[in-house]
Amino acid sequence: MRLRLINIISIICCYTIQSTEAQQQEHWYGGLNGGLSFPAGKFARHDSLTNEYGFANVGGIFNIEAGYRLSRSFVITSCLSTGINSFLDSEYIDLSEEIYLQTYPGANLTFTSGHYKWHNIALGPMICFGPANSFYCRLLLGQLRLFTPLIRTTVNEAGTSYTFSELPTSDYAFSYQAGAGIRIRLNSKLLLNFSSDYLHSKHEFGILTFSADNSNTTKPETLTYFREFTVIQLNAGIIYSFVKTN
Repeated sequence: MRLRLINIISIICCYTIQSTEAQQQEHWYGGLNGGLSFPAGKFARHDSLTNEYGFANVGGIFNIEAGYRLSRSFVITSCLSTGINSFLDSEYIDLSEEIYLQTYPGANLTFTSGHYKWHNIALGPMICFGPANSFYCRLLLGQLRLFTPLIRTTVNEAGTSYTFSELPTSDYAFSYQAGAGIRIRLNSKLLLNFSSDYLHSKHEFGILTFSADNSNTTKPETLTYFREFTVIQLNAGIIYSFVKTN
């Protein structure tokens, strides 16, 4: 009888010690995701300069995600993304040509095509329902987006080469991103991740500077306007989860 009592007490003590140690463990995870961005409907892009609505084209996205699990149902996450999205299509070429013709009346121009490359740092909470290998949803607010300049080349009828460049006036843009996904545990440390996100972003631009090979003919034009993008992202990737003991 004493032996059984001692065994029961030992089991309770061991369980209590293990529970205390588990509470001191920090649950970190990180992973790589890749996917595609699709326009979210007919009004996926809005340009305040012309008040025009239009489509945003399909683009690619790649992101590195890292997080800290506060509990089984709440995770703080950050994400570094890079992608190429053909948001600037023929409509923007037409817009730039129109402004260029106002600057150089009578010019006969041709524009080269280009892609719009952006970098993104997203910081915000991600709420997970249930354990790591189950359905989850997330909400990211106040993302920081850094843009690389888009450069197009124009040629007038006299053969003079001009450069059309477009730069953001600010290095930030407000956006929100909401999504849902599922994580399937492959083994003790690896999880397969599938998710979909709805992303809306508004960016301020100062633009349209024109420069010619001959500096005497340079006549820059500068405007400020906003662009709003709404896209749906489909992501898939691998998450590596690990536990660090204090």
